[in-house]
Amino acid sequence: MLISCIGFGNDNVLELGYGRGNGLKYCFDRVIDGEGAVFGIERSPYMEDCARNRFILELAETTKIRLDHAPDLRDLPYPPSVFHHIFHVDVFYFIHQDHMFDICKELLRVLKPGGTMACGMHFGRLRKLTKWRLLEESQWDPMRYMMCLEPAGFTNIKVDYKSDRKAGEYQIISCMRPASDKVDYKSDRKAGEYQIISCMRPASDKELEDPDIAMKQLELKIKKEMLISELLKSRRKLTKEELDILNEELPGQEKKS
Repeated sequence: MLISCIGFGNDNVLELGYGRGNGLKYCFDRVIDGEGAVFGIERSPYMEDCARNRFILELAETTKIRLDHAPDLRDLPYPPSVFHHIFHVDVFYFIHQDHMFDICKELLRVLKPGGTMACGMHFGRLRKLTKWRLLEESQWDPMRYMMCLEPAGFTNIKVDYKSDRKAGEYQIISCMRPASDKVDYKSDRKAGEYQIISCMRPASDKELEDPDIAMKQLELKIKKEMLISELLKSRRKLTKEELDILNEELPGQEKKS
């Protein structure tokens, strides 16, 4: 339901807290024939192992899915502006309020300009967690999350309340990264003349001006990581082709003669 409205095919999608991988499976089935890929980040080593076992063939045979572990969501292992969409379900309630703003800033960093982010809140599940004393009701107050989105740089922040026969009541908080940074200049009669010194982040980082090169770099890194992991397990000798892959320079960073 949360991700049914997300465009796929050629888009790169990131799920925070993928759990057993139901959302990843939905996304993977929709990017397999396009240029896009699905990424997942998880703090729980147990859940990461569950998902890796579930997608063991997809991880070994394609570069369309990648699972990562991040104990601290303030430091994600991705380059800037790489994802078209980010989504998560039942995640922010477990984030300490002191870290919320920094995490939102980090999510903005890895989201492409114009990209979207959505958070799903399943009320039935939240009430059960509260009843079992695993959560306080104040922890799933959406304002606790939303109050950090705009200061972090997100726009078009909105809340939609929906219901489904099987899922029951749920809420979707959505927002987006602006297509470009804007600065508003204002004047005031009473204040008289004043000066504003302003700055902005460039529309694109120099090393990532070409999105195709950025994706090729990421794909090559994934190939190298998968190859190294397989070699460590099998302890066999490298083939010439495999050696060429490991020695291959990242696109856009070839050595100058």
